[in-house]
Order: sequence, then C-alpha cells, then structure tokens
Amino acid sequence: MLVRARKTVECAQEPSGSDPARDLVSGADAATRRRAAQHLRDKPEHIGLLCERLGEESDASVRAAILTSLVRMKSPAVAAGLVGHLRSENAALRSEVKEALQDMPDDVQPVLERLLGDPDNDVRIFVANILSTLAHPRAPKLLARLIARDPHVNVCMAALDGLMEIGDASMTAAIAELPRRFPEPFVAFAATAALNRLKG
Repeated sequence: MLVRARKTVECAQEPSGSDPARDLVSGADAATRRRAAQHLRDKPEHIGLLCERLGEESDASVRAAILTSLVRMKSPAVAAGLVGHLRSENAALRSEVKEALQDMPDDVQPVLERLLGDPDNDVRIFVANILSTLAHPRAPKLLARLIARDPHVNVCMAALDGLMEIGDASMTAAIAELPRRFPEPFVAFAATAALNRLKG
C-alpha cells in the first residue's frame, strides 16, 4: 500500500530534467503537452507562450489545461493575450476563450472596453456576448454604450440581448433610439420587448 501511494505521488511530479515550455510546443502526444501546460500554471513568465500555443493547439483537452493555467495566473497580460483569439476562425476556441475571460472580470474589463471600437463587427459582437455574462459593475454601461453608438445592427442586437439580462431602467433611452437608428421591424420588436422588461 505504501509503495503504491509513493508511485502515485511520483507520477504527479514533473519528470526530472524535463522542460515544460519545450514539451508544450513540441510534445509528441497530447498527454505530454497537457502535463506541460499544467506545470506552467504558476510561471507568469510563460504567459505569452501559453497564449500563443493556445491558438495552435488542436487537442481540446490540452487547450483546457492551457486555459486553466492562464486563468489561475489571471492578470491584464493574460486578458490581453486571450482576447486576440476572439478573431480566430476556430469557433470552439472562441467559445473556450470567452468562458475563460468571464472568470477574470477585473482584468478583462479594460481590454473589452478598448475593443468596443474595434473595426471588426464580429469582434464587437463577441465583446457584447462576454460583457453580458461578466460580473463587473461597468458591464451594463458598456453594453448601453454599444447600443447608443455602434453603427452595425447586429452588434447592437447582441448588446441589447445582454442588457435584457443585466441592464436596468436607467438604460432605456439608448434602447428607445434603436428603432430610429435601424428602422427594421425586428429591431423595433426587440427594443419594445427590452423596454418592457427593464421597466417591468
């Protein structure tokens, strides 16, 4: 029993002479890369490497380990490194990154605020989606700003969906202006539903 327990502990430790940073990049199998990501969880000097590798990793379990390590070291640097992946063509990666960013509201809020003016409509939609679930006091105000200023109807609709969940009656003025800015029937319907809910 004692010998078996000792072996278990030894297996959980980093192998002697191994280089987790090297293994993360060039590990031949997913298990090696996953262990490497776990061993880098308390090494902020490797935040850049973890963020870069995240976009290149094809195995979902390794990406999960990378994200777990990054969230553990949450900081403005981590948030800045992760938001770059919102431009990825990989839908699964974008979804995983959005979930990770929700776990670091104080660090990601300033980064998201800067992205409100990003030229890519899809990026601003992703920002609205994250803000709608972000436990940060400025999130509702940033969604209201998108509704009042953004020139793209789909971005405004994403922000409106978020405000219906986390907004309040003080934000109804921007919503009431939406049908004038975008005179499509579905906009008027969504704005009316949101106003009724927030005033409700």
